Amino acid sequence: MQEGSFEKALIVAISVIVIACPCALSLATPVATLVGLGLAAKRGVLFKETGFLESMAKCDTLVLDKTGTLTKGKPEVVEYHKFETFDESLLYALASASNHPISQGIMQYLKAQETPLHVKNLEQIKAIEAKGMKALFDGHLLIGGNAK
Repeated sequence: MQEGSFEKALIVAISVIVIACPCALSLATPVATLVGLGLAAKRGVLFKETGFLESMAKCDTLVLDKTGTLTKGKPEVVEYHKFETFDESLLYALASASNHPISQGIMQYLKAQETPLHVKNLEQIKAIEAKGMKALFDGHLLIGGNAK
């Protein structure tokens, strides 16, 4: 039996894996990232993009600005400005149709206010992935989500 260096053995082993199954290496990072995002979501931490998770691994300091996200594990409304008069029951109904953590925070905020909320039956409720939601109420289109 001939003795060799660990480094040479490792290079040979990696070469065999790359030649035999290159797809395994190309899938390893995306799969690991998805697993990390899934575990984070189960623990109440959300990432807008997978790149943030990868960048965070290289950091030694992390600063977050979403109140309630870390302290309670749930986003919450901390400031609210109404630019036009509207029926807040419609906003509550739209937020209720979603299980997104931000929608849940909006619902909790609206429930805590003194304004009475009335049951509104929405139609054609549709989630728009990574953007928000839309629905119809009494022939009017309701849209909620990010600015895009």
